[in-house]
Amino acid sequence: MPAKWSFLTSLSKEFTPLFSGNMTLVYSPQVNLFIVYPSFKYNLLSNLDADLVWQSFFLELANRFQATTHQVFIRLKWNF
Repeated sequence: MPAKWSFLTSLSKEFTPLFSGNMTLVYSPQVNLFIVYPSFKYNLLSNLDADLVWQSFFLELANRFQATTHQVFIRLKWNF
């Protein structure tokens, strides 16, 4: 975790048997850091999954939260 004390919450939802989503939030009060981590998963085939993951980091700068980094990842996972 980013600091000695951090709070984490996560929500998951299966929209259909093939499509699901997840939202994770992390807050660290010592450094006023807020992380948003949504992800979506889709089952393309019986042994192939596609994931879309987004990471956003917000940090307190000049007495207000500002976005410092946004990252997007796409992952293909093949099970054999």
